[in-house]
Amino acid sequence: VGRDRSERLRECRRRLEQDYELERRLIAEHDSWLAAGIASDGSRRMTGAMHNLKPYPLGELAERQHGVVSSRQLVNVGLGRDLIHDRVEGGRLVPLHRGVFALGHRRIGLRGEWMAAVLACGPSAVLSYGSAAHLWGIRRSYGPIEVTRVSGHRRPHGVHLHQTRYLPPEHVVVEEGIPVTSLERTLLDLASRLGGREQERMLVAADRSRRLRWPELHRVLDAGNGRKGLGRLRRLAEAVDPRAASALSDLEVDFLALCREADLPLPQVNVFVEG
Repeated sequence: VGRDRSERLRECRRRLEQDYELERRLIAEHDSWLAAGIASDGSRRMTGAMHNLKPYPLGELAERQHGVVSSRQLVNVGLGRDLIHDRVEGGRLVPLHRGVFALGHRRIGLRGEWMAAVLACGPSAVLSYGSAAHLWGIRRSYGPIEVTRVSGHRRPHGVHLHQTRYLPPEHVVVEEGIPVTSLERTLLDLASRLGGREQERMLVAADRSRRLRWPELHRVLDAGNGRKGLGRLRRLAEAVDPRAASALSDLEVDFLALCREADLPLPQVNVFVEG
């Protein structure tokens, strides 16, 4: 019995020493895990398997990912299965999905939930559809978090997963640290589920944000042959008047659309009259 206790004590001490050494090394480490460049719109382009890149120190990595990390990333910084298990048992890692954890607590906010869902769906996963529109600020989404991926079998609970055979690299960016479909691809994805008025409001919101690249939108539409709602979105993209970007409400956007459909002169929007 005494021998068994001594063995357990030695094993516990070994783990503590290993843990301390790991923490010391993480604090000293300053290598970047992002190898992506900065796109013209200020967002980071995905240039490789983002989830496999070498990480920042653990605390900094979690901060950049809105408080969440994946088991893959933990292994990349040297945490073995036993150390991950010990941190889960001690409450320092809080499970969110299989293989995805919050660092220290669950108060991660909506962006943390988005990032956790993306990490849980695998290396090829990106935020998409309604959730992507919410992130881009062009349309709010109150449904389940939506994620698109190219391959994989894991389906995390509470995530609406879209599977696709191919997702062009130019259709994916990193916005606020979260892999997400580009603004232009997001508009295409939502064309199939929105009516004309809702599509126009989104287009105007995207244009108002000054982040919509109209040439890129037309390229995305040209490559989207056969997609439901594509024709209507293309017609709207050609018809929407730039003055709609000055509209302050959806009602103003709808009024401009009615004027266009009735072939009436379009009014000036939100301008000063006589000073």
